[in-house]
Amino acid sequence: MVLVAKASFVSKLDIPSLLPIAHSLVKSVPKALSKKGCLEPLEKWFDPQSALYLRSIESKINKQLVADSAYLNLTIRENNSSVSPIAAFFYVVLFRLARRLVKDLVGTNPTWLKVPKDPGGRKTIELSTVKFLFLNEVSLLCEQDRFFSSPDASRVIVKMGDATNLEFEGNSFDAIITSPPYCTRIDYAVATSLELALLRMTVDDYKVLRRSLVGTSTVDPSVPIPESGWGAECISFLDKVRNHTSYASKTYYYKSHVQYYSALYKSIGESSRVCKSGADIVFVVQNSYYKEVLNDLALIVEEMGAYFNLETRQRCDFSNNRSMSDINTNSKKYSKARRTEESVLIFKKL
Repeated sequence: MVLVAKASFVSKLDIPSLLPIAHSLVKSVPKALSKKGCLEPLEKWFDPQSALYLRSIESKINKQLVADSAYLNLTIRENNSSVSPIAAFFYVVLFRLARRLVKDLVGTNPTWLKVPKDPGGRKTIELSTVKFLFLNEVSLLCEQDRFFSSPDASRVIVKMGDATNLEFEGNSFDAIITSPPYCTRIDYAVATSLELALLRMTVDDYKVLRRSLVGTSTVDPSVPIPESGWGAECISFLDKVRNHTSYASKTYYYKSHVQYYSALYKSIGESSRVCKSGADIVFVVQNSYYKEVLNDLALIVEEMGAYFNLETRQRCDFSNNRSMSDINTNSKKYSKARRTEESVLIFKKL
């Protein structure tokens, strides 16, 4: 997300230079495999030769636009500060290109990318196709005027952090606008596995990242005991999940929801801690359902916020007819009256 955010800060004045830079990046891409080195994560979806084409472009983006000849590992948080908007722009171009190449590996769940079981089922892409599509993606983005920033973007600082443990002093922020992951069991690590592979994230680091994300579908062997500060609505919902008659409600599903709300509770507490008295804090959330049981995330966030001295000043609800939580059509059998709503909650820190 840091790279995507930084990419949007490319100045409109830089647009004429983007296509010439793109041509230099796809020039002299190796046409043959060199001696096999470390494991290539892209080979989960692409054959070795096709993966080499993509990796070569990624290496040139990094070495020419980020690190001045030496490769800089961007899966390390501290290194993200070295990425300029232009470098981030070309990473986004590469992300879009890779997504386009594997679009037929996206199943009924658009957040999951299939990995071919048979190595012969991996994608084989011609070098000329990779070059053409890379240049085409640059051209398409250059035509989108809204993608590029206004001159005051230089005032923006983009950093990567942990919402449950913010590295900022207390009482230092005037406002926060945030949208935590919804409680819909969407696995964001899996959803971005292709982009993480392009950034050379190792298997071990990927597992750590996946477990650390708010809303992860992986569950630790032991989970926290719900606290009173989570609020009456949250405690009631968790009880309904645990006592539900459906399979694994008492085990996996109960634990996954407890894990989610434990992380959300910490995140709200951290947001309150770093904000000054009188600061505005805006949360955008969405409700969901466990079977037929409403998971009223907006009300739960309100109650958790109250525990951390956040007063609700305004709440606006919007019907969402294209929710990612509705992609599982089997879930609709539990209730025909289910309505997915997004809510904007505006708090004032007391």
